[in-house]
Amino acid sequence: MSHLNIIQMEFAKIISLLGDYPSASNWLMTKSACGCADNTVMSYTYVLLDYFKYCVQHQIDHHLATSEEILNYFVSLKERSLLDASRKHRLAVLRLYYSFLKEENICATTPIKASLSFRGKLTRAWVPDAEQWDKVIDVLYEEPLRNRLMLSLAYDCALRRGELCALLISDVGIGSAGDIVSIRHETTKTRRARRVRFSEGTKRLLIQYLAARSTRPVRPDTALFVSESKRNRGQHISIWTWTSVMKDIASRTKLPRLTTHTIRHLSITNKAEDGWALHEISHFAGHANLSSTLRYIHPRRDDVRDSIGKALIRIAAADHSSHEGA
Repeated sequence: MSHLNIIQMEFAKIISLLGDYPSASNWLMTKSACGCADNTVMSYTYVLLDYFKYCVQHQIDHHLATSEEILNYFVSLKERSLLDASRKHRLAVLRLYYSFLKEENICATTPIKASLSFRGKLTRAWVPDAEQWDKVIDVLYEEPLRNRLMLSLAYDCALRRGELCALLISDVGIGSAGDIVSIRHETTKTRRARRVRFSEGTKRLLIQYLAARSTRPVRPDTALFVSESKRNRGQHISIWTWTSVMKDIASRTKLPRLTTHTIRHLSITNKAEDGWALHEISHFAGHANLSSTLRYIHPRRDDVRDSIGKALIRIAAADHSSHEGA
């Protein structure tokens, strides 16, 4: 089953949970029909489900919610220790939703005042320095081949976790035309397809991985990355599995800020240090505008570009015993 079908099934399941909220379902369907990426619509859905749960607990009809009740909801989020970034996201989603209700004449006005905002600065994403990257590489040596290839490909191509996990075998190509990954538009956040080259180290890992996969018949439209656990062997890997892998690596390296998205930030930052023009980096990353790209470029105290490339080749050349993964 393709990653897209899995997303559609999960989306349909969650939409079914909004059966008591037809206006919310209509809004989400409208956002999807207007081109919002599936993961974005899913994110909106989770926000609404949490908000509606609060309304039920406090006997609030969300169509009639007051500004004070909205404010109390966000106070409750702070009491739950949600980060400013998460609360800002929820506020943005609820603003959009209530604007829709007002446009549809379901609500006479929006209860979210323009003055409601969170002035705390968003925590800037973190990228590792050379010493910290060495720790990641040391742990990566111990990882299964699949995980080594996933991190290597994620770095080379600045892939979002959804793009990485959605790759099919037919999306990767090795040949005279170059070693290229094709990211399909339906798997991206911005609905922008792109083709990106990967490095020699990643190529070696890919050849090893495909050779290991060839012990079982596979079709070109088969998922590139699958589960290696005894329980789910051969099933499409999920973004949650990949997130769990990176959390484990973060724990073992004692780098708690290391996430799946850290690798994307590091890749884009290094492209800027290589002298790429901003519009080239933006296309490479699949961003819709240059301002998004600027948020991914971090000032650095040292240069880890050479150590990254050399490390990926060493990892590909190393002799590893087989591991069971998630």
